[in-house]
Amino acid sequence: REEVELYNRISLVCKKLRKGRTLEEIAEDLEEELSAIEPLYNKAKEFAPDYDPNLVFEMMSKDDEADKADKVDEYLQVKTD
Repeated sequence: REEVELYNRISLVCKKLRKGRTLEEIAEDLEEELSAIEPLYNKAKEFAPDYDPNLVFEMMSKDDEADKADKVDEYLQVKTD
């Protein structure tokens, strides 16, 4: 469910970017806090000019998995110290 919501939000951000909207405009259009949209916006900008929501979602999912792995590694390191 969370993944579907994330994908839908990414898709909307990408659609707005293709129309030339700014970060502030997108946040206002989606009635979201700037801080909630900014990570999606920044990642989507890496895929200009197509702003493919599938690629953005895939990269964000990989980044999230890497963050989780780093946190596990940190926990295990602290636990063994």
